[in-house]
Amino acid sequence: MSDTIWGNIFKKYTEKDELSFLKSVALFEDFSLIDLSKIHKILHPRKYHLGEVVFKEQDPGHSMYIIKKGCVKILCEAEDKRERELAILEKGHFFGEMSVVDDVPRTATAIALDETELYGFLRADLLNLIDRDPRLASAILLKLSLIVGTRLRETNRRLNKYVLKEDD
Repeated sequence: MSDTIWGNIFKKYTEKDELSFLKSVALFEDFSLIDLSKIHKILHPRKYHLGEVVFKEQDPGHSMYIIKKGCVKILCEAEDKRERELAILEKGHFFGEMSVVDDVPRTATAIALDETELYGFLRADLLNLIDRDPRLASAILLKLSLIVGTRLRETNRRLNKYVLKEDD
């Protein structure tokens, strides 16, 4: 028989750790503990082994992922059919975020580089949140759009630098 007093103490401690982790993720850094608790309830924990594919390029997209533990490599196939590494992501990073906004197939492949724990954030859960808590859903979408905008500007800067080198 379990001791409910001890069980509740450890549950609160664990939840506090989870909320602290979410607060460390750029997407959620400005959110209150109450909002983080709401977000935590709709996240889906997933585990991946070394070399396991999280998703493949051209797969249907329906969720983004937050790295709780481990590392994930993002890559895509170039026109010459060779794989190009786009990024190595670690704890606290997130990826696949466009899939919570649109219904377009994945533009890259994600592979676990070691034992990896992720939180899946499903598009369906975000759409449900829009109905249940529009303020929170809007705050998530606003922060997501700011981060995507920053990433796009950085990509453009790098691409322009690369193109200018090729023109020389």
